[in-house]
Amino acid sequence: MAVDFVLENCKIAKPNGIIEASIAINNGRIQKIALSDAMPKAEKTINLSEKIVLPGAIDPHVHFREPGLTEKEDFETGSLSALFGGVTTVLDMPNTKPFTGSMQDFENKKALAEEKSYIDFSLYFGAMDGNIWEMKKANPIGYKFYLDHPNIVGYSGLKAAASSLENKIFAVHAEDPDIMHANLKKNSAADPKSHGKIRTAEAENESVKAILNIEMGSNKLYFCHLSTPSAVKTVHEAGHFTELIIPHLFLSRENSAELGNFARINPSLKTEEDRLGLWKSLSLVSTLATDHAPHLISEKESTSPPSGMPGVETFLPLLIDSVNKGLLDWTDIARLCSAGASNIFGLVNKGIIEEGKDADLVIVDRKKSWELKTSKLHSKCGWTPFEGRKLNGKIDSVFFGGKLAIDKGKLLTKPGQGKYIVPER
Repeated sequence: MAVDFVLENCKIAKPNGIIEASIAINNGRIQKIALSDAMPKAEKTINLSEKIVLPGAIDPHVHFREPGLTEKEDFETGSLSALFGGVTTVLDMPNTKPFTGSMQDFENKKALAEEKSYIDFSLYFGAMDGNIWEMKKANPIGYKFYLDHPNIVGYSGLKAAASSLENKIFAVHAEDPDIMHANLKKNSAADPKSHGKIRTAEAENESVKAILNIEMGSNKLYFCHLSTPSAVKTVHEAGHFTELIIPHLFLSRENSAELGNFARINPSLKTEEDRLGLWKSLSLVSTLATDHAPHLISEKESTSPPSGMPGVETFLPLLIDSVNKGLLDWTDIARLCSAGASNIFGLVNKGIIEEGKDADLVIVDRKKSWELKTSKLHSKCGWTPFEGRKLNGKIDSVFFGGKLAIDKGKLLTKPGQGKYIVPER
């Protein structure tokens, strides 16, 4: 009996190297990886000579804004944007309206996402001071601690969770609120130039130290969007997980003059020296993510601009271009954009191109040059900080769940195909 697809003459990116082989896909899974003459018969055979095959990217940090903020994004548009960018699994954050800090709100959000998502997903549960009983009821991908917002949860809340839960992932936003409050007294929050003077490198580094001083028991810390090389080194040496996001790798304070409030993110963009230092720290990093946080142009141009940038669709394209520039390797993308998150969060069928795993694959034409334009992107927010960048290497097609979902820019699937993933740890 014929399998669904055979992809011939692939250059398959794995965390430990590139292998040249063919891939047989059947019933949504990778059935066989071998030389072409060992492949079974297929309903369709595709020759991928000269193409790179990456595992579908896992973005472990997105804000798809549903429910309550769907004028900016929703699970349909966010997941569509992800799919076109080669991201086949996302982990969505809880700062929606209502905040995802109860089992009822968690289940409601899950149902909305299952109805709309083009890709697979899982959800964080929001930690709040006093909701430990709700946290105990849930088995989310992780618990998110917004420690920069002590009105939501403080260090004491993290300590309480660590003493009450076992074998969980605690995703932490590490910026010290006391330091930021002191900085705010000296600077205007409305001034774009002051954002980095409020959310400083000191605020991040001191918060990291405070968090690491809390006894975690069997739980592991996942430090979201670290923005300084010193913080990356400290967390790595402590044996916990580090996440870097695309804005901190590709933008610095030098870009703020051009982008204004569109460059405003939390943590803030740091110095060019810090940005370059993050690239040199990649061997210490557990995952790359986007912190896809879309806001409308009108909001960004207002007198009270929110922090955040869209990025899930430009995630892999920027990194593919960086491979061609010699800044990292295909194996780095396989580790940092797929395998790392799979291992940390218990996504056992995701993240690596192996027999038996989900057939989520990204086919890359590494020679094609193109220009990044907002008009070609799919997020509701309608902008990107990378408008006009000329990139080398382009996503040619995307397989999701063993089916060809994107082919040369054409969408071949429908919303609602994605499923909720229960973590296995």
